[in-house]
Amino acid sequence: MKSIFRTSFYLRSNYLNKEGKASVMMRIHLNGERIALGTTGVCVDPEMWDSTLGKVRGRAKEALVTNAQLTSISTDLQMIFQRLEFSEELSLERIKSEYLGKREDMETVLSLFTKYNNDMYAQIGCGVTKANYRKFDICKRHFAKFLQEKYARTDLNIIELTPIVIHDFDVYLKTVVGQCFNTAIKTLKTFKTVIIFGRKAGVFNHDPFLNIHFKTKRVDRGFLTDEEVDT
Repeated sequence: MKSIFRTSFYLRSNYLNKEGKASVMMRIHLNGERIALGTTGVCVDPEMWDSTLGKVRGRAKEALVTNAQLTSISTDLQMIFQRLEFSEELSLERIKSEYLGKREDMETVLSLFTKYNNDMYAQIGCGVTKANYRKFDICKRHFAKFLQEKYARTDLNIIELTPIVIHDFDVYLKTVVGQCFNTAIKTLKTFKTVIIFGRKAGVFNHDPFLNIHFKTKRVDRGFLTDEEVDT
């Protein structure tokens, strides 16, 4: 008999964060049984939540990004189910275990960063330059300080890294750090490289950079004067 699997989302309505938002929680269902997987890492305004459809109402940008992220989570869970569908190991616990399972040395964003940077450092002189390694080390330090100043946190769990956090980090780089537009873009691209590494390693079950696109601004550097050329 063909198994029936689906994912559902609901709000943790008994607790609101300082912004007045509630966490979106998730469950998975298999052949009439269900099990909770905990938080999705997404927070929404309770008044904008459609409990029947399990998503945010409206066509505003934030609603579209949030719903796209929830769809991405559902897709990842569906892929795990499809891989196990015709095996004897298919069960809610197995799907939950595979979805939540992470390598111990990469459970958080900064531990993932540390793993990536340590691997880069070990390869200096073997295709990796000190300048390239330094770029990632600086990015990590900026993100760590951003977490402390913006969220009063020393780290984030993998599932807590959302497009909103990426947006806040972008603003932090341009305002607090004082990076120009193009430099901030380059820093975010460096950050994204680490996240792609995490996705390939199976650490992420969602894409924090979903619908986030990078485009640098053209800068007119002008021409050197005769005196500058002579110098």
